[in-house]
Amino acid sequence: MLQLITALAISLLGTTSALASDIPRPPSRPLNITTPVIVSQPSFIPYVGGELNYSSFYNSFSGNVNVGGTYRNFLSTELNYDFSRTPTRVSHMGSGMTWLNGPQLYKITPQIGAGLGYRWRTGEGNEAFYTLGAGVKLELTQAVDVNVRYRFVEGFRTRQHDHLVTAGFSFKF
Repeated sequence: MLQLITALAISLLGTTSALASDIPRPPSRPLNITTPVIVSQPSFIPYVGGELNYSSFYNSFSGNVNVGGTYRNFLSTELNYDFSRTPTRVSHMGSGMTWLNGPQLYKITPQIGAGLGYRWRTGEGNEAFYTLGAGVKLELTQAVDVNVRYRFVEGFRTRQHDHLVTAGFSFKF
């Protein structure tokens, strides 16, 4: 009798596990997970531009050509070449500037900057200088900016300083 109960128990256990595998499961559905689209701007945007300068010291206008780039929309670096000519002198000025871009409000970006340079002047001698500046940049299109800036320039040797007010543009690539 014990053998019969044992055989019956074993067959019951085998049957229930076989029946359990036959229980229908609901069909598995793939998870509907959408991947977010990340729109990123390039980390470095090169540009080339130019400015018209007004010098308070010489009471004259001059031109400026610059080439540079913006890194992650908060830091811009540029190399500038300024040329001015008056009846009494010719001046060439080369400088490197770094601009810290503030938060963009609508399409206007405030900027503050500093830089070093060297100027060659007829009749007045050559010297290294430092420059400090502030201004605003307006994004006209994705490829064109216009700016208005103030730059304070002072020579290391002569301590002669100048105030430049500039209006310019830049083409981004």
